[in-house]
Amino acid sequence: MKVSMDGCVFLAVLGLALSSSGVARADPVRIFSPGVGSGLAGGMDPVFEPDCRGFYFVRSNGDDAVILYSSRAGKTWKSPELAGFSGVWRDIEPALSPDGAQLIFSSNRPTIPGGAALEGSYKGARPQSGGNLWKVTRIKGKWSQPQRLPDLINSSDSVFSPSISGDGSLYFMKPDSAGGVFHLYRSQWRAGEFQAPQRLSFSNGEPGDFDPAVAADESFLVFSSTRPPAQPSKTGLFLVVRKGDDWGEPVPLSEKLGDDVYGIEAKLSPEGRTLYFTNNRAQPVTFPKRPDTARDSLHAMEAWNGPQRKIWQVDLTPVLQAYGLSLPAQQKCPLS
Repeated sequence: MKVSMDGCVFLAVLGLALSSSGVARADPVRIFSPGVGSGLAGGMDPVFEPDCRGFYFVRSNGDDAVILYSSRAGKTWKSPELAGFSGVWRDIEPALSPDGAQLIFSSNRPTIPGGAALEGSYKGARPQSGGNLWKVTRIKGKWSQPQRLPDLINSSDSVFSPSISGDGSLYFMKPDSAGGVFHLYRSQWRAGEFQAPQRLSFSNGEPGDFDPAVAADESFLVFSSTRPPAQPSKTGLFLVVRKGDDWGEPVPLSEKLGDDVYGIEAKLSPEGRTLYFTNNRAQPVTFPKRPDTARDSLHAMEAWNGPQRKIWQVDLTPVLQAYGLSLPAQQKCPLS
């Protein structure tokens, strides 16, 4: 797997395109699905059906979390419904395969029938906040019963944040040791089974890396991290590009797309042009408000614009083009 430029030419073009003297953002950060995906009970982790007529996401309020589904109705999203495989345990971080045939998610459900919820053994773990990865398969338009992924993947009680590439390979996060910070891993899908996970080369420091979102062709990956220049109150979002059989150096997206691009739970639209992420900032207000916008401001406060976690979106096109990555001509999924 290769990017379209390498060596000195690549670095020179990248330096010009992503100069720190300017911000590459073409469009401002926008709220996604106000009142539905981003609601007063919190929202994160949107993943879209291949035809973009529906999306799965997480409603989270404190330690409680469930996976919901909303379908498209004209220019709006319908009220979400509980996914058939979720609701009893703490289910988070859904990831759809690019063909929509499988969905993998993290859950604190027990590894054996009748067992207790997973506790979690990572740095900062709370009671019953563990996780293993589970899979449901679409059969005649319906999801199967969840199946736990093999111990090769679920090697501890703290495995989270799945992301599936086009060939079925799996990216995820786990701590290297009990009580440790998270690092990112990849397991190659080959001959109908997962291979031994390998830690990503850039994910090797004391600052934690988490929530990987990989492009279908594995040409780039977005993740969250506490590494510099992230601030204690603003977890950083980073982009890293594939270079041959390895990865390049992560680039902080806040420097390229603006200070509003930070948070956790990165997700990509099916074609990879739009980045979705989660933080709890409120949309800023400029005073005096125009009289014709006062009602819209009130509706936002009542529907989504509070202190809870919300889903934001931003166009990645300028940054990806600077790396010479090929992209579809148009965005596939609705931007609201």
